[in-house]
Amino acid sequence: MHGDDDGQKGSAMKIKGETEPDVCSSIIDALRVFEKAFRRFHPLGIPRLHEMLSSLIDTLEIQDKGSIPDHGPGTDKDFRSALTDSADLIIEAIHLFEPTDDIQRGMMNSLKAHRKICRVQEILYPFCRVSAGIDSFFLEQGCNGRVLSGSADGDGKDRPVGVFHKGLDSDPYARGALSMYVPEYYRPSVSMPLVVALHGGFSHGRDFLWTWMREARSRGFILAAPTSLGATWSISNPKADLEKLICHVHDIDKQHHIDWGRILLTGISDGATFALACSLQQKNIFRKIAPVAGVLVPSEYKGAEPCSIFWVHGAQDWMFPMERAVRGCTYLKNTGFEVKLCIVKDLAHAYPREKNAAILEWFDPSLG
Repeated sequence: MHGDDDGQKGSAMKIKGETEPDVCSSIIDALRVFEKAFRRFHPLGIPRLHEMLSSLIDTLEIQDKGSIPDHGPGTDKDFRSALTDSADLIIEAIHLFEPTDDIQRGMMNSLKAHRKICRVQEILYPFCRVSAGIDSFFLEQGCNGRVLSGSADGDGKDRPVGVFHKGLDSDPYARGALSMYVPEYYRPSVSMPLVVALHGGFSHGRDFLWTWMREARSRGFILAAPTSLGATWSISNPKADLEKLICHVHDIDKQHHIDWGRILLTGISDGATFALACSLQQKNIFRKIAPVAGVLVPSEYKGAEPCSIFWVHGAQDWMFPMERAVRGCTYLKNTGFEVKLCIVKDLAHAYPREKNAAILEWFDPSLG
């Protein structure tokens, strides 16, 4: 529908002066509902989450394909295809949340659903400059418009910006790969902070990238989401994946100007546990570490220089009980680390995206 349609909803978003297709608004709304669902995830709560999500299906199925105009600003063939593919993927993700008596299967289905939602974001992101609604979704609330006003230096034209991947040529989910986001307004003459974000077990950097996209785009830092060499991080032998991480950082610096004094290592679950393991290694280059829902595994302290840690953990974490986080923090403090523990009262074993801002402000106040 276009803005002059009598039946157009007043709440619809705008595309270059025209009214945005209803299906686009529905997709953005669905993505926000999924964010709430993943934030509240608990294996025993899957039936409740399915009920929460299933109401989206009718809207997406009714509007899918038929409600996208054939012509008009932002509604060319590629955009139409992006919206229809996104709607289909969201519906598939909703069905994956259907209740099951097998808790393990339910958890695996939730991981599959999360991957589909990440694919939707990857499909939609290139249309930020076409759709005001999509653009807004990938920005923090109250963003000052910095991403639209910046421009790259002339000598930076050959340096990739936006979302891109390395090491995925033969396999879209290759192990050991690297997914990145470099702000479109990147200038080689100005060094940028770097956030290295580690996925959880059996996941992939290509998916975890989107957990930090809004902040990277809104506040101006380079985001790197590497993928473990194996199905998860080499927690029992940190050296393997740590050496690969360090190589990634050096490779990034060869192509983009990063500030070596402002590098953050963060991660969720196994990614958080691995980040903590790295903090005890002598060759660790990361001076600021922000684990989320991780655990400090028993290991020999390697005599590394103590670093600063901001540990975020859920009071209702069913995988790594809060008491383990408290004990881990106590051990690190006694070892000489500077540690801040943030307990989120209503959080189970899930990622609290609302804590990204606090992590960044702790990491680098200039990003606040």
